[in-house]
Amino acid sequence: MLSAKIFENETLIESETGTPQGGILSPMLANVALTTLDNFCERYSTRDEKNPIVRYADDFVLTCKSKEEAERIKGEIAELLDKEIGLNLSLEKTTITHIDEGFNFLGFNIRKYKERRKRSKYHEVGKLLIKPKKEKVITHLRKIKNTLDENKTAKQNAIIHLLNPILQGFAMYYRFAVSQKTFSKIMQELWYKLFIWAKRRHPKKTRNWIRKKYFTTYGRKWMYKSEDGKFTIIDIAKIPIVRFIKIRSGIRVHSNDKETIEYWKKREYTNALNQIYSWKIEKIYKRKKGLCAYCEQPITREEIENKSVHVHHMNPRSQGGTDELNNLRLLHQECHTEAHSIMSREQMSYWIKMKGNYIKKSNIRAFAGKEMSGSKNQVAKLEKVTKMQTIKRTLERKRKASAKRVALMLKEGHV
Repeated sequence: MLSAKIFENETLIESETGTPQGGILSPMLANVALTTLDNFCERYSTRDEKNPIVRYADDFVLTCKSKEEAERIKGEIAELLDKEIGLNLSLEKTTITHIDEGFNFLGFNIRKYKERRKRSKYHEVGKLLIKPKKEKVITHLRKIKNTLDENKTAKQNAIIHLLNPILQGFAMYYRFAVSQKTFSKIMQELWYKLFIWAKRRHPKKTRNWIRKKYFTTYGRKWMYKSEDGKFTIIDIAKIPIVRFIKIRSGIRVHSNDKETIEYWKKREYTNALNQIYSWKIEKIYKRKKGLCAYCEQPITREEIENKSVHVHHMNPRSQGGTDELNNLRLLHQECHTEAHSIMSREQMSYWIKMKGNYIKKSNIRAFAGKEMSGSKNQVAKLEKVTKMQTIKRTLERKRKASAKRVALMLKEGHV
């Protein structure tokens, strides 16, 4: 299929290179060709199971009740692929296995584990657990080791910028499975590799000296830090495990039905929210209900994955702005660039102090065209009022938290 010919204008043209392995066209061609296989497997449907095949591009799993049935279906599928589609079923990759022994699929290991306790309901039936594939974890650790070996003389900041995307990408892919122990094990191995990397640079220094220079305490853990201590390695063991929610039965992708549109909007919002690692960005995203503060269009999961979303400071840091939540907004990358091309940082700082919501696309040009006519005393007075309001809100929040703690202690009888 990868070396298929090209059909254009009713003419068959020979292809010299074919479709590249791993390209976007390869899985699409597989989906088109193997639709026949999906329809063929409908005959194996039962009352409990509509279609026993689970397929992703050219990888598929088919569930059966016995080994004899699996061998028979395997022969029928091999014959179908050969005659109808012109493909051969790989005998090396095709295996028949029991669910108690488990199997690998798309980088995951799927297996039923039986409880040792006889009183447990999983002692006879077993509990189905989906875990990261062992070989994928080993490959991930080797990639980390090779990165450190290739950057023996790099600065601490460079190591963090190299390792964080690797760690985050792995964790975001596997966090829908039973991966907590795997993540903790990877962080343990990473700490050991980073300590060896640091020890090699300073062979005569003590363990305590290396800890103070390269690591910072994060709870009870030592976390690798940058030179200035502002950045650390991502702790993937802290990434919450989120169970994947199946698409509701009967829901179509393209439909003008109001209920369907609302369903996909809600699902897109949830999927995008699950891709956010930072608690601060998560709060900003929730506050605007997943919309860009500039164009007021949804921020999608793909944009977050591709890092096409920027954090905008309403009062720029160069003008004395802070990283507090009230000063931050989430914008598309293009929207952020456009906002700064229209309005200068001095104008942004002035209008936010004058209580002007300049960030909306419909407002920004009007604010940029206005003169900054306020006197310095007016601006200083507004800054003082804003500061007092912030202090007041903080004190009120602390007062409510203290009242809740006292009420809880009274309820439990500790007071």
